[in-house]
Amino acid sequence: LIDKLSEANIFGIDEADVPKYDSLHDMMVYSYYASDGDEKDIKYSIFWFNGVPQWFSEGEMLRIYVLEPTTPATAYISQSCLYMNPLSSTFSDGDSGCRYIIGEDSLTVMNKQTGEVIAVSSLVSLEWQEISAEEWDALFPIGIGAPDISSYKNPKVIEFSSRYYLFNMDGELWFGDCRGGKVGMWSVYSLVQESTAGVTWEYTPALSSRVPAFPFRFNLAYTRIEAECTGGHLIGFDDHDGTGYPQGETLTIPAGSALYWSPTAADADPARALTARISFTVYNGDEAVYTGTVSVSGTTGTGAAAAVYNAVLSEGDDLMLIQAPDTDGALIQAAETYSTSSVGGIGWPQHLAVAQADLDGDGADESITVTKTADDLYVLSVLEANGSELWSEEMSTAHTGWDSLFLCTLDGKDYLLRYNPTMFQGECSYRYTLFTLENGRENAKRTGTVEFDVNGTNLLDTDEMNSFADEVNALLKKSILLLKTEGGMPLVGPSSAEDYLEDYAVLFASGASNLTEAAIIRAAQVFIRQETDFNTIWNFTSPELNEIDASRFVGMPLITEDYDADGKLYEVIFNTSDDAVLGPIILFVDRHGTVFASPGRD
Repeated sequence: LIDKLSEANIFGIDEADVPKYDSLHDMMVYSYYASDGDEKDIKYSIFWFNGVPQWFSEGEMLRIYVLEPTTPATAYISQSCLYMNPLSSTFSDGDSGCRYIIGEDSLTVMNKQTGEVIAVSSLVSLEWQEISAEEWDALFPIGIGAPDISSYKNPKVIEFSSRYYLFNMDGELWFGDCRGGKVGMWSVYSLVQESTAGVTWEYTPALSSRVPAFPFRFNLAYTRIEAECTGGHLIGFDDHDGTGYPQGETLTIPAGSALYWSPTAADADPARALTARISFTVYNGDEAVYTGTVSVSGTTGTGAAAAVYNAVLSEGDDLMLIQAPDTDGALIQAAETYSTSSVGGIGWPQHLAVAQADLDGDGADESITVTKTADDLYVLSVLEANGSELWSEEMSTAHTGWDSLFLCTLDGKDYLLRYNPTMFQGECSYRYTLFTLENGRENAKRTGTVEFDVNGTNLLDTDEMNSFADEVNALLKKSILLLKTEGGMPLVGPSSAEDYLEDYAVLFASGASNLTEAAIIRAAQVFIRQETDFNTIWNFTSPELNEIDASRFVGMPLITEDYDADGKLYEVIFNTSDDAVLGPIILFVDRHGTVFASPGRD
């Protein structure tokens, strides 16, 4: 920021025009660039002084705008899913994943987890319009499962784009996502004020991949936070002192640390509190800048969850409590402010011990820990008993940094298993390495690789692929997960590795349900690519696949050779919009990938 302010002075900004700030910690700038562009090619920046956004600049500060406070706004989140289009392949649990910020003259929709703004609309010239039953029904052309609004006296709507609708059903707010055409409304969610909804957290002590404490992070400027609780106890999971974590019914945490609440007592008492009050004071230096109280209530859980807790801010007029961006834990921040980027470290400690194992073969167990070093970077470390690092590996939630590490135990001996099924531009390379750490170095004991594509250009070698899957799955069945970043979502163990057995599901988008079917469809795809201009084929990657009675072909001359009716035969149907093709393309393929029909051109 200092460099940018110096640059601003070159363009004639007087020092007196710079907003006042107390220290370097009270200044911050977020610069944004195109996702496919150069990071140095800044499109715009937002300057924060003392926790408040006060400047907006275009490019390299060629033009600076002073930001004024907006009109009051209220944040809403989804309460329940009232409608999901039958064409959707997903089942909604009631959470749309969005935050809806409604002001006097605007509406903003953002992703709760990433802070990405999905839609913005000014409602200055728009007013609530009545919506009739006929107009409502017209939004659901499929005609299945549309919410019944006949009991509402005065339904209203604001259409703030061709896709997004806000409905007012006698005071109830509904949010609709419409795809138009024959699809119509895609989803409808009821909304509730985020400040009154509270934050839900599951206590799952049986799943050691999750911290057994409710995390509260403070998105505020502070030097320390003093807290006390009635019921359960507080833990400073971010502040390990070399011997343990500070904990008790009272606790002080330093700047940057989160406050964790456990429903159990600090001693060995296994009793679990179902209610608690957490009072806290936020200090900036010697000044108490905020005070508040969180009320926690719980109910008995189901499955792995021993209990489900809900936290609400019962005291603290200048504060608000919302769901943390990574969906696990709570975020406490100034009232009517909403983060537009996820806050790192929420939901699990900065340093988390996940397993013990003897990986260097010296007869003594090492500690395996996971550390979050940045918003998208995680480091798995193997530590000696004295705390020194034996080995470490960095992973990222960015695509190029995806990886997985497991702890594998074979015949009483511990190994690390790295499994990395990667795909770039449709080309897949799956590989695993089983290794130990003698002398602090990787010593590979077993490796395996298989390559294929999902573009439909090459036949699938099912023998090689099945052999690879058998190898890696046999190891995974004897492993536990340590850290996984594939898919952009970090998963921290230990947990069963059987959830990650390889079945080549990446190929199932073609309409197959297993590798054999995928190979059959692939044989048909390759045949068409070789014989026709496949660009004329629509629905090319999602054909119909049917097993048929092969006995009807006995004695009939087929395109390539006579078919052995004792084996299975499949019918693969491709739809086409090519006028030169009469109807759909139908191919007959056996389980070995042999095609017994032509594409059917004139």
